Amino acid sequence: MPQGSEFSALFHQISKKSRGKIPHDSAKWPAEWTTIQYKSYPRFPKIALDKQTLTVHLSDVLQKRGSSRDFTGKSITKEQVSTLLQYACGIRNENETYRVHPSAGARYPLEYYPVVFAGNASLPAGLYHYNIEGHSLDVLLPQEPTKDQLADWFTYPWAKDASMAVIITAVFSRTINKYGDRGYRNILIEAGHVGQNLYLVSESLGLKCTAIAGTKDEEIERFLDIDGVTESVVYALLFD
Repeated sequence: MPQGSEFSALFHQISKKSRGKIPHDSAKWPAEWTTIQYKSYPRFPKIALDKQTLTVHLSDVLQKRGSSRDFTGKSITKEQVSTLLQYACGIRNENETYRVHPSAGARYPLEYYPVVFAGNASLPAGLYHYNIEGHSLDVLLPQEPTKDQLADWFTYPWAKDASMAVIITAVFSRTINKYGDRGYRNILIEAGHVGQNLYLVSESLGLKCTAIAGTKDEEIERFLDIDGVTESVVYALLFD
């Protein structure tokens, strides 16, 4: 069995030719290829998020964008979280399903779990899930991880001083059912699109942001209560 970089090279070569069998006539597509799926937690409490207006010069935030790690653990506001999610991964306009980022075939396989470490009255510390369809937060666990957990999950000791993480997971079947193995590439590319959006919106809000690749996925997945197979961690970003 190929190991390390050999496995990566093999997957890349195989996935070059695996694009799924997609009829040119969209009328012949199965319903799952055209149905937008939303993950939700209907029995859990919710925190409503108000739509925000973001006015910024793109050239300014592109030139200033960077990874900042000198976190202070200051409290992040509900309005800031709403703006981050709305402009990074939310639905583009009312009465439509398209979002603010590209997605292969508009399959939208990604889910978003804000973990607030430094809370306040309007947004207490805890684990949340971004309800994209309703632009709200599902309250999954009203308590924050310990600082030791944070440093362990995100590898670096400075991670414990962040105010919030946004953990991005993928529900792989949404994309792979249509595009085959090639769909896995598309999912990771999409996570990159959203990550850049989060960076740029953070800069516009005066927030510090850094992406973390060295996550301990299995430990985070247990905290999120996902199986790590049908839905798994693909990316994480820290904010302050």
